Amino acid sequence: MKPDETNLPELDIIRFAEDKVRGIQFSADRRRLTHYCRSLENTEYIVPSGITSIGNEAFFGCFELEKIQIPPSVVHIGKGAFDWCPALKTIIIPDGVTRIEDQTFHSCDNLSSVTIPDSVTSIGKDAFAGCDKLACVNFPPHLTRIGEGAFQGCNSLITVNIPVGMTRIAPSTFCECNSLTSITIPAGIMHIGNSAFAGCSSLTTVNIPNSVGHIGADAFCGCDNLTTINIPAKVTCIEKMTFAFCHKLKNVNFGEGVKRISSSAFEDCTELERIDIPAGATSIGDKAFSRSSLKSVNIPESVTSIGEYAFCDCYKLTDVNIPHGIKTIGNCLFCNCASLTDIDIPDSVTTISGGAFRNCSNLRHVEIPESVKIIEDGAFYGCPCMDQPDFKRFVESRRRKS
Repeated sequence: MKPDETNLPELDIIRFAEDKVRGIQFSADRRRLTHYCRSLENTEYIVPSGITSIGNEAFFGCFELEKIQIPPSVVHIGKGAFDWCPALKTIIIPDGVTRIEDQTFHSCDNLSSVTIPDSVTSIGKDAFAGCDKLACVNFPPHLTRIGEGAFQGCNSLITVNIPVGMTRIAPSTFCECNSLTSITIPAGIMHIGNSAFAGCSSLTTVNIPNSVGHIGADAFCGCDNLTTINIPAKVTCIEKMTFAFCHKLKNVNFGEGVKRISSSAFEDCTELERIDIPAGATSIGDKAFSRSSLKSVNIPESVTSIGEYAFCDCYKLTDVNIPHGIKTIGNCLFCNCASLTDIDIPDSVTTISGGAFRNCSNLRHVEIPESVKIIEDGAFYGCPCMDQPDFKRFVESRRRKS
């Protein structure tokens, strides 16, 4: 008998020998399963008792494997261990495992049930990404980390309760979870990463706790059924496309800390009719509210920069003010705002860019101060105010081709 077999029961020694003949590989001390032969057509496999570790990508691409029994002796399951096992249906992770590594169950299309023990404190990057049938996950109470994209594309996942003790939701964690209807974010979360919930088209409500100070770009982009959002006071910037394409978003309540609304932050929010930008905000980015249904916008005097196309295609917009700190009215800023009838331009403005009010088909009254020295070509194209001779002459006297 070999020295490394002295502590193994006779039946286990026979198992190891049989598995080796079938192309299943183990470490020299027979404590780690390193490779399961992909050509095997078995639908079920029992990992031998005494194994303490399953190696990286050990079962990668085992298309026929539907069920695996992992003994209590296993305390480590390697990266990608069951990656691309599309027939695998259920998995029970032993109590001694403390980490679910990166891509461990990635693209297990039919995995519908997973038991995660209380011992687990970390779930790695893309660990369950693409598990299309996974409908429910019970997170262990001591979990402190869920990696980037861990549950991305889990299209059957309906509800998620993030455990107390976590401080960050990583980028793309629940991205494209199309059936997710509710999410519980506990107090203590401080950071919501880029695209964390992007494309969660069934999500109707989300309560962001006051502890959150950062919401990443695209975080809720494409959440078609989200109707209301409350921005905590600690958040200072609405990042790029954070709530873009939230087609049913009607209510946005800004916290007092918001200073910057980035490009396309609320682009194509087609049911958003009213917005109160908080006092103290300083900038509004390109296309920030483009193609929304805004009727009225109150822009505080603290705003000194408004980007191009910021309110373009807001067909219902009737009431908007331009703060006195604005020096340039950007390209196509109010383009196609067909309900806008009048606008007062403050004496801080020196330039009106090309297409700024293009196709504002009901804009008849515009107050332009002497401070305006440049009006670029097409700034008022398609506006009835251009039918007024005095106004047209004024515009032509300051005309510059863009």
